[in-house]
Amino acid sequence: MSIQFLLRKYMKESLYRKALSNLVNMEGNVLILSTGYIHNSKSANSRAITEFAKEIDNRNLRATSSLTIVIVGGETDTKSSYPNNFIDFCNELYKNIKDKSKIKIIFKRVLGDNWHGKVAIKIEENTSDFSKNKYYGALVGSSNLTPINILDGQFGWNKETDLYIVDGNLIKDSKLNKIKELECSVKICDQEIISNIKKINISIKTINTQIKTIELVNIDRDNEAYLEQLEKLKNICKEYLSSNKNEESQYLFSSILQSIGDIINLNRINSEIHKSFEDLRHPGNDLYQKANNFKKAYPEIYNRYEDILNITKELFKKKETCTFDDFDGLYSQTKEFQKYFNNLRQSNKELIIVEFSESLDLFKDAVNTTRKNLLIFKTAYDLKTDGAYIESILKGIHIEIQDIIDNFTIEKLSL
Repeated sequence: MSIQFLLRKYMKESLYRKALSNLVNMEGNVLILSTGYIHNSKSANSRAITEFAKEIDNRNLRATSSLTIVIVGGETDTKSSYPNNFIDFCNELYKNIKDKSKIKIIFKRVLGDNWHGKVAIKIEENTSDFSKNKYYGALVGSSNLTPINILDGQFGWNKETDLYIVDGNLIKDSKLNKIKELECSVKICDQEIISNIKKINISIKTINTQIKTIELVNIDRDNEAYLEQLEKLKNICKEYLSSNKNEESQYLFSSILQSIGDIINLNRINSEIHKSFEDLRHPGNDLYQKANNFKKAYPEIYNRYEDILNITKELFKKKETCTFDDFDGLYSQTKEFQKYFNNLRQSNKELIIVEFSESLDLFKDAVNTTRKNLLIFKTAYDLKTDGAYIESILKGIHIEIQDIIDNFTIEKLSL
């Protein structure tokens, strides 16, 4: 059984895309995709549709049954420069699917176009007896069915949160059961900064070509003053956005601003984490010296402490790639050791024991600080639940979204 809380914090990878891919490839004959809107540039939309169509084709290669995809949405104003046009999306998606023999796509437009719900659910629908429906998985949250959410490495991506729910009793393929998050390590700071600078420079080239009144200079990270360059670029973008309303240009300038903010934040995070590692060094060394004072007198205590010492040494060796989970494990083990040690201390007031206890408190606090700093990289949380609970959640989601479809939508397209 699995409920996962997914967070998109970085450009590099979309966990929403992974979860959506899983829903497409799970067993089941109906996939309902309810989304607030579909909105982005034509080129990005085309790439997102192509990627989505590939997932459907991959599913068709393995599956023997047909699949109906019901897309629920509103806001289909075609006059906008970036039309929230579900009909175009459905037509393009269908056109890009190679094997259409196993696929049906239906677009249901919500009455009044007032719709912003984001729900996806995969079921095996038994039309003769609804009580025999099977509910495989669902995705509930803030991500829309748009390129900035579907694509990895997409400029202008949104920070999103989604709940991914799977009934492990029904899913036969273990690969579809849980989402493996990206490597949430310190190293990702540099990777994200490089990606953001690359995307900024691509946008600068487009802007310099399209807008003759502005000439922007590329950002060079090797330049010691590159943060000052970013600050200057940020002011230019803000000034342009305050006086110009061209939607395509606004998207580019807004995306640049977002990336500048991300770079500044990533630099801050990088500094804080490196500082927390340095701040851990002193209490770690002090604890080691205090432990050596009772090594011979209390070998059992020392042996248990040595496990913590060895883990800490290993984490320092790989501090560029260590994760929140690494330090969460060290913190938990330190707390357990402290509990064991405090029980012994109650009956032992020797100075070497008292001094070690004080150093252990400082060491645990320093580990916790590093652990909290690394939390910024955590993008997937596993919530443990039992099977009956998950089944009831999935069933409830389907009942509610089906009620919307049955009573508050009109069918606009069936392919």
